[in-house]
Amino acid sequence: MSDLIYAVRGSTGFSLKRGLGKPEQLAGEKLDPKEAHCRCFKFSNNGAYFSFCDSTRTALIEASTGRECFSKDFGKTQAILFSPKDKYMITYEPYVIYGTRMNEDGTVKTPNPNLRFWEVPTGKLLATLIADKQSVWKPYFTEDDSIAIRVKGSEILFYKNGNFALYFLLEKHSNKFVIKDIAQFSISPGLTPYMCCFIPAKNQPALIQLRSLNNDLDIIYTKASFNCDRCVMNWNTKGSALLVTASVDVDKSNQSYYGVSHIYCILTKDGGSCFQVPLDKEGPVHSVEWAPNSKEFCVCYGFMPSKVTIFNMRGDIIWDIGQGHRNEVHYNPQSTILVTCGFGNISSGRMEFWNLATRKEISQFCVPHTTHFGWAPDGQHICTSTTAPRLRTDNGYRIWTYQGIKIDEYLYEKEELWEIKWRPSSAYSKFVIEEPSKEQKEKNVRMGYSNSNSVIDNLPKGAVTTQGVYVPPHLRGKNLNNNQKGSGVGGGGKLTTNKKESGGGGGNGNNLINNSSSSGQSTEIEKKIRSLQKKLDDIKNLKERLNEGKRLEINQMEKIKNEEKILLEIEKIKLIQNKEVEEEK
Repeated sequence: MSDLIYAVRGSTGFSLKRGLGKPEQLAGEKLDPKEAHCRCFKFSNNGAYFSFCDSTRTALIEASTGRECFSKDFGKTQAILFSPKDKYMITYEPYVIYGTRMNEDGTVKTPNPNLRFWEVPTGKLLATLIADKQSVWKPYFTEDDSIAIRVKGSEILFYKNGNFALYFLLEKHSNKFVIKDIAQFSISPGLTPYMCCFIPAKNQPALIQLRSLNNDLDIIYTKASFNCDRCVMNWNTKGSALLVTASVDVDKSNQSYYGVSHIYCILTKDGGSCFQVPLDKEGPVHSVEWAPNSKEFCVCYGFMPSKVTIFNMRGDIIWDIGQGHRNEVHYNPQSTILVTCGFGNISSGRMEFWNLATRKEISQFCVPHTTHFGWAPDGQHICTSTTAPRLRTDNGYRIWTYQGIKIDEYLYEKEELWEIKWRPSSAYSKFVIEEPSKEQKEKNVRMGYSNSNSVIDNLPKGAVTTQGVYVPPHLRGKNLNNNQKGSGVGGGGKLTTNKKESGGGGGNGNNLINNSSSSGQSTEIEKKIRSLQKKLDDIKNLKERLNEGKRLEINQMEKIKNEEKILLEIEKIKLIQNKEVEEEK
């Protein structure tokens, strides 16, 4: 716990911290947001180095000590990439013209080369290239850093044997291969690398090709699909299998507003093979993730409430976790715990932690407004954060154990939080999973209500009463004299006095209102419950239409997603109501 390192970036600078509870700051800069900001940062793959750009320079430091390795005067770096073995660091800045667009002689300026290759940790500049398209600026490397690959249109350019500087300076490549109409490709990890290519449909089915990474890029396996406009490729850590989420934006059967998604698993061994992952519920694919041990994968799919299922490498179901309001799944680095999450407006930030060995739930708790989730490398701690630009209010981050114990909390009241990342590390082994105590479980249940951001939280004291009518803000907590007791309040409604309780004289205005016998006016709490109940009735009707196979609009689907949030809100209002009744007694 004391050696965990993480980095934080926001509108006022960045910091590199070590430890939990009272972390030690290893490095960082406080920046004036009007003059500069931390444009990006990146840990190396093995966690040894940390690089950042602070709008003035791009620097590399040792992640464990904060010692600076090198610093270069490039203040417009927008993204940083490390090769798999961390031999090379690549920096990218936008390919644009700064200042005037014309030279002094009247000729048009051209942007400077914007892609730089650096040697780690010396800082030697190996090459500077032009990457004119932001979508394809990243070079790809094999796991041993021996081959670098770049895309240029339909051309795949290879740079072999690690002699990138010579190739780049001569603007040459060791090999070139053309794949017509290629839209996307991915290189596998592992000592025997493969390439997977995606060629969109164009008067023919879309093609997903598995190729050997030799000079001729020999095709090992081809999957043709009519139901594929775009795809997401996800290799396991060994490079032995690839999950391809293929999607079409328009469902020709008009059954789904969100289009149709399928998942294919492509295996590299024995000449390549493929099977379609059996998803037994209609709807979009929300999340797909491999276990770090490469033996299984988890899929969250279907209309809300979505379904979560774990499959093995043959496509057999290992564990059907069931349905719930979830849209993300995450394995811890040791492949011993799976967390299922309902972020956004799905389920008020509810997280459920599952023991993969016993197939039982360990804990669950809510962290509303979570925009980012990340496991620490020890597999026992997590970080939940609310970041801009997704949400520009209530920014901050919290560090928890998987049992729901909060270790740290940092709130950004007058600034924005942009990013938080754990330092990668492979030094942590498996651990004994401990169940939370009974007290902690009860606290987690209460957390689900206290953390849910409800409209009822924002009502001033006195607005929610067990009896009586609505009290305008300017009259709450004030004494009403005899002349005011009979005056109209709030749109012509009359206040009636209870002489027995008021003693015939002036009393507290809230008491007069609370004991009002006017049955024609509803209390705020009754109005709120009726409003929420009406929403539940609407959701029930929408679900029935969905089950009948009818098409729903996007705003109607969003209403269905809010069902669990509304139920939590009703439960919270009832708790507040019961508490006020007990206090009156």
